[in-house]
Amino acid sequence: MEELHAYRRRLLEALIGQIQALEEASRRRKPSDWHRPLEPGGWSAHQVLSHVRDAEVIAFMPRIQ
Repeated sequence: MEELHAYRRRLLEALIGQIQALEEASRRRKPSDWHRPLEPGGWSAHQVLSHVRDAEVIAFMPRIQ
């Protein structure tokens, strides 16, 4: 049982780290760059964050609840 608790603790720490990394990356972006593709033919930062939000709301939250 302790292994399961350790796994869950590491998972939650990783998720918190991802939130912090996204927040820091978001602060570094200029407002004028939010809708420009990150690479030619790629998604913009706005699209990436919208996808992350959708994945959280549609896929992950129902499983957690």
